[in-house]
Amino acid sequence: MTDWGPRRPRDGRGRTSRPRLWVRRFAALVLIAAVGLGIWWLVAAARSGGPGTGAAAGSPPAESASPSTTPSPEPAAPPLPACDVGDRPAARRGYGAWKRTLLDTTFGLKASYAPPDLVSTLQAGFADDEPVRLELIGDLSELRLAAQGAGNPVGIVAGYRSYEQQAILFDQRVGELGLEEAQTRVARPGHSEHQLGTAVDFKIAGHKDVTIRFGNTRHGRWLFDHAWEYGFVLSYPFGATITTCYASEPWHYRYFGKEMAAKMHASGLATREYLWDLQFDPTP
Repeated sequence: MTDWGPRRPRDGRGRTSRPRLWVRRFAALVLIAAVGLGIWWLVAAARSGGPGTGAAAGSPPAESASPSTTPSPEPAAPPLPACDVGDRPAARRGYGAWKRTLLDTTFGLKASYAPPDLVSTLQAGFADDEPVRLELIGDLSELRLAAQGAGNPVGIVAGYRSYEQQAILFDQRVGELGLEEAQTRVARPGHSEHQLGTAVDFKIAGHKDVTIRFGNTRHGRWLFDHAWEYGFVLSYPFGATITTCYASEPWHYRYFGKEMAAKMHASGLATREYLWDLQFDPTP
């Protein structure tokens, strides 16, 4: 008989031996487990952006797989400081930073600060010749026309005031009221918003001066309600001395431009409060 190759071994009874059934079942289970483990590994790798995702080596993970990042909020400004008498330089005191320059009983300007672009309020159509920065003229002219159209024509008592002029005024008030009272009524030299060239003291048109009752006149009330629409904000409102550092001056408005004035008006904050928060705003 031809020998075709090796044959299965026979057992002691002369029968060909076969693998037992439980052995085959065990092998099948091991194979299934191995396949399942491999599939699980591939799925896990794909979800984590690791091997097996099909992405080229070194490429960033998919955007959806990136952890979400939330920008850290800007630190809040510290509490508004008390109205201490001091001579610290204003943080934002350059000519171009006039909208953000904070002046109060503590922070001030150098004696040499004098805006280079002063012009007369005559250019805004007023009969009063007072110096202000050129930035104001367009909106100041609009305010004049609007007040006149509403039947409340206004004039101007004061615009820019130099360090030396403020020193003379302050000394006069000290002689009249005493030092402590004078410091709440008029700014010391270097601490007046008038030195910026963007503050204006209004009056009733044709009147020589203004009094504390100006805020109760129809002219004063019109300014209180509408001046912000033309870029002007009341610096020292009634009943806010603890915040503003000065007694009420219903005639004293500071120019910020229409956009910023609208934001200040909507905030409900006094000028000093609003500017204090801006000192810590990183945007230029």
